Amino acid sequence: MNPMLKAAAGAVSAILISACSSVDTPRTDKNTSAQDSTKIVIDQPLYFSGPDGRDVVVQSGTYQLQQASDSELRLVSAAAISPILLSAQTTRSTPDVPKPIAMGTLYESQVYHLILLLPGSTAMETYGSVSGVHSRGGFGAQKGMVVLKADMLAIQPAEPQSLPDLVPTCGRVFCFGGPFGGTTCTLMTGVLNQGTAAAGPSQAKNGGNTQAVPALQPGQLHGLVFGNYYGQPPSTVQVDAANQVVETNEQNNVGQHICH
Repeated sequence: MNPMLKAAAGAVSAILISACSSVDTPRTDKNTSAQDSTKIVIDQPLYFSGPDGRDVVVQSGTYQLQQASDSELRLVSAAAISPILLSAQTTRSTPDVPKPIAMGTLYESQVYHLILLLPGSTAMETYGSVSGVHSRGGFGAQKGMVVLKADMLAIQPAEPQSLPDLVPTCGRVFCFGGPFGGTTCTLMTGVLNQGTAAAGPSQAKNGGNTQAVPALQPGQLHGLVFGNYYGQPPSTVQVDAANQVVETNEQNNVGQHICH
């Protein structure tokens, strides 16, 4: 971000990445009981990638999310005859939870990020979509990424230049019992490159927490989890926090709106 744009951006407290005219506090999901810590509620049919690479359709319902292996997650439902296996990857987790915690968020009405936080600052995650994983380009050029069609997103359009444009996605807050009592909250959000060129590695920031973001191709989304907050997390996320990426629009790097 050049100095002039940086100064202009500093005058803006929060910029929406949707067409909404006001910023909402991200929705909070309380998950505090031992038997509910791995429960996930899916509101609509979703497509994920199975261990064999084929699409797996997960119907709406309530599931227990479990780690099946180092590369698989398992969804268990009382209504299903057999569990559902999903291809997944291991990732580092900012929240160090005392027990497995399941979280899921639908970004921009298209991409679903499913993650199981595990003790030891690790997690298992996978991505699905409303209309089929492979119709969105699978996991894109990098595993763990998904490609969105920019013309379907409720975000500010990028200027017609061959440059990247990083914006924060919607966010969702999950709260659960902490290891020493009280309540610990986590913000689940993401970074989207809505530009027309690839973006190099960057950083995203929520309050005092900073996370690395890998290089993103046009239309690629990378999910983020900011955690270990004793109470509500800060409501805004700043992408390209260290000004590492030259973008078409440097003034839409800060914002947050609720995931519906």
